[in-house]
Formats: sequence, structure tokens, C-alpha cells
Amino acid sequence: MATMTVQGHVPAAVTPFNRSGDLMLDAFAEILTWHMDCDCGGFLILGDNGESWAVSQEELKQITQTAMKTAAGRVPVFIGTSAVTTAETVARSVAAAEAGADGICVQPQSYVLNGTKSEIVSRFEAVAKAAPLPMMIYNTPLRTGMNIDHDTLEAILGVAPVVAIKESNDDMKHASRTLLQFRDRIAVFIGNGENILPAILLGSAGFISTGPDLFGKETNRLLEAESMSVTERLQWQERLIAVFNTVLGTGTRPSGYKAALNMLGLPAGYPREPVEPLTPDDEAKVRRVLVECGILGRQAADRAAS
Repeated sequence: MATMTVQGHVPAAVTPFNRSGDLMLDAFAEILTWHMDCDCGGFLILGDNGESWAVSQEELKQITQTAMKTAAGRVPVFIGTSAVTTAETVARSVAAAEAGADGICVQPQSYVLNGTKSEIVSRFEAVAKAAPLPMMIYNTPLRTGMNIDHDTLEAILGVAPVVAIKESNDDMKHASRTLLQFRDRIAVFIGNGENILPAILLGSAGFISTGPDLFGKETNRLLEAESMSVTERLQWQERLIAVFNTVLGTGTRPSGYKAALNMLGLPAGYPREPVEPLTPDDEAKVRRVLVECGILGRQAADRAAS
């Protein structure tokens, strides 16, 4: 069974493309370096923010190689390898392994919507046999149309070298049960920004979410929720809700998040077809929230001073 320690705030990094849709690997490396300078605990590459659905297997190798070279052993790197079919997921997982990935991140089959326990578990087992790297499970009912219940999660742990789960079921009751039942065996990360603080107080290993990393070096303060006053927790919760919902809810994901990174002076580039960049009106909406939450001016100053 593979082992790996991963905790803290783990960015689900973007994949930068230029206006023509070409990969910008130097820009990708710059963004990863910024995240590490902000003391992230690892990376999830080619997840939703990484536009994994728009990247070829050959590009996956290039992206993985760039991520591994940039991380240089400072933090663990998980590569999202999921596709609709198990065969393609296996192929992408093998490609990530060949490119040197520390681990892979796999979700249930999307589009099918109502996969059985047997179908889901068999998928993870097949990937584990072909590419026996440390595995992160990604439970994302919004994306796949199905939830990994706790009996199914238990079964997956029996057939795959799972070290972590990104729990993006936004039902806090479900996340609480995941923590209660599995936190002593695998690292449980929270994906929904609104649930980060409650989950930290309940013992989560950290979070893999869109938006909190925009706070830069301040982001890791969230991991210290137990030491915060009630007032500070409530203030953080208000900011998290505003950033999470605005960045994800403006435009088509991940265009809002890429726009926010660009506003901070980071070369996130453009989304790849079929996703379009934000309109000027939507950019203004994102910018307003970043200013109101104290992100935009502070992060620009931090980058100028570094």
C-alpha cells in the first residue's frame, strides 16, 4: 500500500493557455511557484480548474513533467487523470506515472450519472493495478452526477492505494461522516469553500478549494481556526463565502478563477475552448469582490515586495 503525507491548503491549479489555446508551460511554472511561496501543502493538477477535459494525453505528460520539475520535491503533486471510461482513465494514469507524478487523483465516471457500487469500485481497482501510485479520490457530485457514499468509499480503500480524498459533496452532514469514519486512515480535504472552517474544526487535513488561495500568504491562517476568536472565524467565513461563490459563480468555470489570478498579476491566461473568458462586466464583478475582501491590493503589494 502506497503511503504519502499531504495536508494543509492544496491548490487546484489552473492550466494557463494563450488566446489561441496553446499551453503556456512557463506561466504554469510561475503560478505553481507562487503557490509554493504562499506555503501550500501540495498540488492538484489537471482537476476542474486545470481544465482536464480539454487536455490531451500528450499535454498531460508535459504538464506533469513541468509540475514535477517546478515542485522539485518541496510538496507532493497529484495529477487528475479521470475520463468517462475506465480504459481512458487508466491510460491517462499510466501517462502521469511515466511522467513522474507523485500521485494521481481519480473521480467516478462522469456523464453516466447513476453508476453502481460495483462499477465505481471496479474503476478505481483497474486504475490502481495499472498505475499503483498514491491515489486521491475526488468526490464531486456536481461534476459526476453521483456521490461516493461511505460504504463505497470503504470498498475503494480495499482495492486502491488511497491516501486522501477531496470531499466536494457540499452537504456538511456527509462531510462530517467522512471525517468521523475515515480521517484516521486517509487525509480528508474539503472542496466546498463554505465548509472549510467547520471542517478544520472537525479535524480535516486541509482544503482543496477554489478561491481561498487568492488570499496568498494569509491562506494558511484558515488552518488555525481553533485558535481564532469567534469574531475572526465569522469574518473569515464571510470572506470565504464571497470569494468562493463569486469566483465559481461568475462565467463558466474556471474563467472566473483565471480572471482573479490575472488580476493579481499572475499569468493564468485564458480558458480553453469551449469555455470563454469573462465579459468586462463580469470581470468588474470579480474585481469588486477581490477589493472588498482585501485581496487585490494586498496581494499586488506582496508580489511587488517579493
